[in-house]
Amino acid sequence: MSQAKFTGNQKTEMNLATEFVAQKTLNGFYEMFNADVPQNINKSSGYATMTKNYISIIDKLGVNENHVVGKVRNHIINGEWEDQRNGLVNALSGAEVNEKNITTSILSRLVDAAILEPDYRFERNTNKMLDL
Repeated sequence: MSQAKFTGNQKTEMNLATEFVAQKTLNGFYEMFNADVPQNINKSSGYATMTKNYISIIDKLGVNENHVVGKVRNHIINGEWEDQRNGLVNALSGAEVNEKNITTSILSRLVDAAILEPDYRFERNTNKMLDL
């Protein structure tokens, strides 16, 4: 196995995928060891904004969060490290808003926005993209 060679935003996309899955599976990790889940877990990593933005996309699309976690997790394990963007996008596929299917192109733009935009601009722009 060769070492991953990242270009452009690939490393950031990989970090978003792993941080998202880590946050959403942390409670299960504690439970696996019969440990109490801490009440106040600090989720303010350097990836906090983009992770919060990605979760916001899931909420806006109304897709099943556990389904998305499973698909992103599977892509982390079985996909290429340099290609986590497709895992993040494909995990959202099949989403509809106001009975309108959301295209892969728009899903890609939403993931890009989650990574690149500050949260105050992200909300406004995603609402425009989704006609909300």
